[in-house]
Amino acid sequence: MWSDRLRRFLCALLCALCVGVVPAHAATIVGDTGGLVAADVVDTTGTLTLTLDPGNPHDDPPPGPVAGVEFTARRLAGVDLRTDAGWFQARATTPAQAAAAPHDVVRTAMSDSRGVAVFHGLPVGLYLVTAVAPSEVRRVPQDLLLTVPVGQLSAWSYDVLINVKYRPEHPVVPVVPVLPTWQPPTTPVESPPEGGAGSLPVTGASVLIALGTALALVVSGTALLVSNRRRINEKA
Repeated sequence: MWSDRLRRFLCALLCALCVGVVPAHAATIVGDTGGLVAADVVDTTGTLTLTLDPGNPHDDPPPGPVAGVEFTARRLAGVDLRTDAGWFQARATTPAQAAAAPHDVVRTAMSDSRGVAVFHGLPVGLYLVTAVAPSEVRRVPQDLLLTVPVGQLSAWSYDVLINVKYRPEHPVVPVVPVLPTWQPPTTPVESPPEGGAGSLPVTGASVLIALGTALALVVSGTALLVSNRRRINEKA
């Protein structure tokens, strides 16, 4: 019993760490899976309903129609959502990786006049959903990564409802500021006038003179000290 609890704890910790390292742009829609067990996922089929936001018809220019958008759902092969490893893989996969991966189920659905597209009978798995919009549709839906089922209200839900977001019409390109480079000062340093009180250079001759003077002082002091001691001894 303890080994089973330890295994579940380690799997939950691994999944939590996985969620922490997945980039935001690569987040897979999995719902609220906290407290749910992968082994409880049933090998069945589900329904995926995608809804497009019609926007404000009074915008200038108007948002355009939401009908006629063709969605394609591709299931990635080899992702078993009945295991913790499968959910780890689902969270860690990016849209680019999903597009390049092999697919074993491919389904299409068309949005109606309300902007609703429905996929029926989707087997359990991880899906990449892409969209192709007709020329009169000005806004193109974003690609989606999602699972069937998703976690909802402490249970696995096989009826997945998604409000589709659109790609930005004018992507914001980050501006990198150009910092000025450091330049050395160009103002010349004034030298002291000729014959002025500027600092004299230290030469080898100056060093020798200083050493000679110090040595002469030491010798003179020593001789004076010896002479004084002799006089004291003579008087004694």
